[in-house]
Amino acid sequence: MGVDGPQGPQGKKGPKGPQGKQGPPGPKGPAGLSPVLNTKIVSAKGKAVNCPAGQQVIGGGGHCNKGDALVKSAPIYGKAEGWKIDCQVPEYSYGKKAEDCKVYAVCTSYSFEQASYY
Repeated sequence: MGVDGPQGPQGKKGPKGPQGKQGPPGPKGPAGLSPVLNTKIVSAKGKAVNCPAGQQVIGGGGHCNKGDALVKSAPIYGKAEGWKIDCQVPEYSYGKKAEDCKVYAVCTSYSFEQASYY
């Protein structure tokens, strides 16, 4: 027996093996929080209305006495939120009319509750 010769060059990479079996499903994760949105439309006779405590105004509107012009319709922000309107009486109007304005506000509140589904 003679002396071993030097090692030959590296051979080519072989073919890719078959895909392994699918593993078992992982554990169910914790249920997250689900948003809960509550809306309420409030209205009042007059030129302003406030949302219930803890709710935010997201819209509103109203109407003035017949013949008067609605010149402003805007949200009220601050300690209490709501909606207000301003009306303009035409110059040709005379005498005192009964106040027949009505104002509306769309109010909302939101919270997060534990979701009962995954």
